[in-house]
This record gives sequence, structure tokens and C-alpha cells, in this order.
Amino acid sequence: MSVDAGVVYRFTTKYTGDPILKVSSGTVSVSGRSYRLVLDPDPSNPRAWDIAVSDGTETRLINLSNKTWYRERSYPPGRETKLRGKVNTTQRTEGTEKIDGTNATKHFLRVEYKQTEDFGPNRVGSKIGVTLLVRMAADLPPIPWQRHLTTRFREADDEIARFMATMEGMLLRAELAYTQTYDGGGRPSTILAVTTFTDIAIEDVPPSRFEVPKNFREQEPVIGVPGVTTRQ
Repeated sequence: MSVDAGVVYRFTTKYTGDPILKVSSGTVSVSGRSYRLVLDPDPSNPRAWDIAVSDGTETRLINLSNKTWYRERSYPPGRETKLRGKVNTTQRTEGTEKIDGTNATKHFLRVEYKQTEDFGPNRVGSKIGVTLLVRMAADLPPIPWQRHLTTRFREADDEIARFMATMEGMLLRAELAYTQTYDGGGRPSTILAVTTFTDIAIEDVPPSRFEVPKNFREQEPVIGVPGVTTRQ
């Protein structure tokens, strides 16, 4: 096998309940800890970046039209939040199924906890509930799932990371639902993201694919807060 051997695949995420995103899709190339994610064109969704390249320790986000790039940084939620009590989790394996002819094992995660959140001078309580169902193919190489499985709720995302760290093989399908219910009533807000991975191919992925073009300049994003990216 070539030293540049890696995996290339397509992903499509369909959102229900998200006020902005409806569909996100693209192509990902992976070799070792490095990956390159190229989003499909979407004129209806202005965005700060088109391509993400990572060496496993740092991710750089590239804007093709501006010929610019910037380093992705972790950032706190839009409002300061504080955990109330403990995080409750439930995990289980739910058998197997075939996806595009590949055997996949189903794994389930449920996360529930309470938090308080700053709204100006006031703190408002809410309950967070997250359900994740993934199908993993143990015979295929792992892929960088982090960009596909995020809720923007810090404690929930931490639990998802711990859960996924125990998985073996490639993620073939994910169903992620997250609900926030504020204290005192009101209608719960729920977003469902269903991601599928297709056109999986084992092929050579040269190191140059994970580089930023030399004629692109470093510049913070024009859309959004500097260093902060929207989910794409």
C-alpha cells in the first residue's frame, strides 16, 4: 500500500429545526491524522470558509473567493453557561444493520443535564437533552467525525467526544438530536441533524492536499466574529 494511502468520502447532513441550515454537504480526504473537507457550493448560505484543512493539531479554514485563510479556535458559547448538578448519560449497543452493503453496529448515547445561562443581568435555567445514534463499520478506517457531531452545548459535546473515543472503525451514519427547554415553560427548541457518508474509497491522498495555497493570505473571517466559525 502506498505511503500516501488514505480514504475519500462524501457526506450530507440534513437539518430539521435549524433556523439557518437546511443541508450541508461536501467531500473529505483523510490520511492519518490529516484531513481536508471541501464544502459543496451553496449560494443560499453565506459562509466564512469553503475548505477546512487539518494536520490533527491545528485546523485552517480557507475562503476561496477572498483567497484568504485563518486558524480555527475553540470558543465559548454565545452566552456564559454554568452546569447545574451532574450530567446523566445512557449508552448501549443496538445490534447491527447493513448500510450500502457494509455491516455496521448501532451505538446509542443519551445525555441530559441542567444549566443556567446569562441573559444580560439575569440568569435563566434550562434543561439540555441530546440523543445520538451512530452506525460504525469496524472493518473500515476511522474518519474525523468531530465536525459532523456538534451541538454547541459544551457539556453535551464533551460527552459525545468521550463516547466516540470508544468507537472502532468508520462512522457511516449519524442521527443527532438536541433539545433545550427553558425553565418556566415555553416551547422546547429541537434540532435534528442526520448525516450520511457515501462514495467511500481507499486511495492515495498526497500531503499537498492538506496545504493552504501559497498565494492565499492569512485574514480573520469577514462573516461572523473573528476566529469564530458558524457550523457548516
